[in-house]
Amino acid sequence: MRYGFRTPFTGGDARRHGLAAGGALLGGLLMACVAYALIPLPALAQQDDYSVQNIAMSADAADAVAARDQAIADAERRGLQILIGRLSNGGQPPSLDSVPIDRVVQSYEIASEQVGAKSYKGTLNVAYVPARVRDIMSRNNISVVHQTQPTLIVPAMSGDNGLALWFDADVWRGALGTAAASDPRLKLNLPLSDAEDLADLTPAQAQAKDADAFGKLRTRYQVSNVVLAILKTDASGAPTAVSLQNIMGGALRGDTDLQVPAGDDAMAAAANAVVSALRDAGKPAVAVAAGPTQSMSVLVPLVDLASWVQIKRGLGDVHEVKAVQVNSFSRSQAQITLTYAGDVGTLQSNLNGRGFELLSENGQWRLQRAGVANPGAL
Repeated sequence: MRYGFRTPFTGGDARRHGLAAGGALLGGLLMACVAYALIPLPALAQQDDYSVQNIAMSADAADAVAARDQAIADAERRGLQILIGRLSNGGQPPSLDSVPIDRVVQSYEIASEQVGAKSYKGTLNVAYVPARVRDIMSRNNISVVHQTQPTLIVPAMSGDNGLALWFDADVWRGALGTAAASDPRLKLNLPLSDAEDLADLTPAQAQAKDADAFGKLRTRYQVSNVVLAILKTDASGAPTAVSLQNIMGGALRGDTDLQVPAGDDAMAAAANAVVSALRDAGKPAVAVAAGPTQSMSVLVPLVDLASWVQIKRGLGDVHEVKAVQVNSFSRSQAQITLTYAGDVGTLQSNLNGRGFELLSENGQWRLQRAGVANPGAL
């Protein structure tokens, strides 16, 4: 596969500039002169909310390089239409003819290609810049419907000596895995139960809902939400109930107890009940208002530059956030103006789903990592 990203170029379109400078160079050299810098970027995530996979592309032109450029540009624009339709849950995409596609595309991946003397065909995977996609939708009065964020289900079993995790709960993990696979749209994940998991989260830490320990799992599995599913059994070992606990993020509105009907398939029934509860907790989908925006001044405690980069990335993934203006910046904190659509409650809820808390203290809004006692420890 081949990868690339959009790069600014002074003095016109970089792809055309490269062709003009190349003149009659051989086809292989011409392909290297296009403005897409081909680098070994990681493959685009299949479940990324702002990427579109397997976009068919085809074009004919004066030569293979011109055909390739045209095919990629057309596919990028068509992919943006697909993305807007998906984000708006089937809403009518606007006309994109006047949209400068170079500014909206973040990176691309050529999944397959066939090059002819004057033709080019293939399939393209494209990642788009979230904030710019949302801006296009807002200007066209198209609401963004929230996409399901990935959730990690940590399986545990209640025993006489406390919680049993990992290998001791492997049967329960298997049942949950089967149930989760029945609805891939929910993006439910199960941990590997390997040595790293054992080191990151002990039964005592799970019992105490240790934020740092669960945070390691969230980071490792790159999920927004973490829930703990504790299977309860009777004296014979038959499942009777599940305690489903919201540890991090917004997959659940609160902890809940699920009753399991007796029967030969009680374990499967318990797992299906967990998946159903997570599915129901995500309904109805919340639409982000496409109308007027509001602004607030927010203080962001910092540890270092890396923590600021993490926060900026997190804000860029929240649909309500329309703009972030940095008013002041130091090693210990940043003062920003946050422009958002919708209401504050929805903004707080979805920031929490990304692992952050937006709190009001003495008239000052503060953005910090969720579950951290020291706000500066981001």
